[in-house]
Amino acid sequence: MMKLVSAYGLNYLEAPLCVAVLEIDELNLLSGPSERNRVHESADYSLPDQCLQQLQEIVQDQGVHWCKLSRYRLAAVLHSPLIERRIDRMRTALDQGLSVPITIGLGRNVDDIFQLSLSYKEALEALDGKMFFRRGQLIKYEDVRKAPELKDARTLDIRLDALFKAMVTYDLVRIHDEIDNLFLSVSTLRSKFTIYNLTTYIIFKLDQYLHTLDQDLFEMLGMELDSLDVVLKFEMMEDIRSWLVRRVFEISEMIHQKEESKNSRLIGEIMKIIKGRLHENITLKDIAQQFSSLRII
Repeated sequence: MMKLVSAYGLNYLEAPLCVAVLEIDELNLLSGPSERNRVHESADYSLPDQCLQQLQEIVQDQGVHWCKLSRYRLAAVLHSPLIERRIDRMRTALDQGLSVPITIGLGRNVDDIFQLSLSYKEALEALDGKMFFRRGQLIKYEDVRKAPELKDARTLDIRLDALFKAMVTYDLVRIHDEIDNLFLSVSTLRSKFTIYNLTTYIIFKLDQYLHTLDQDLFEMLGMELDSLDVVLKFEMMEDIRSWLVRRVFEISEMIHQKEESKNSRLIGEIMKIIKGRLHENITLKDIAQQFSSLRII
């Protein structure tokens, strides 16, 4: 581990240290009219990628160590002296260099490079509280850890994770139950939130989950960027629920059909090979060797 730390020059960082996770406001990025027009002007233009590139350059110019977490997030290690001043300089540079809001989750200071994982987890937890705070600002872990916002965010994450798992496994009854559970949890939240914040939170989490499956929410549903404006203007909780019910069932059906198609092709290929080699003394292992995805012991 020490060799890895030394290879990246982290052993020279002066304590205290902390981790900041920076996130591009994805929905603001996609729904902003000026950005939307620029996307339509060129089919090859990837606005999220360009914003991430700009974010990386700004963070790197601050002389801090950083790494990419996703197409909308990166993590940076801040160190002494004057951590607060470093953060202020970085936020100023971000405000001046980017046209979209950047929300920053900040973990607490640690005294050792090997404790950075704790600060990183805290930075992620602080960022999860963004539904209850204004986007495009610095959210410190110590400011939210004792507040109901962080507990409420965890509750929503648990409910959404259960819903998304039911979605990808094509468990239609469970999807219905989990949507009920989600909105029951929402009705019991102690924190203040707006319909807009809840809608953006759900859409962001859904898109984020789909990206772990190499899927894209907008591509799967054929949603134009203009349609996002309508979603973000929902005024009633029932509007969000109706939209989520339709879309989650639709996505689940699409994933199921894709898996069925994939399995059908595989079974068809296996049957074809077996029929072509019936005259041979073949075993299942012989067949399995031709299909790396099929393992028979």
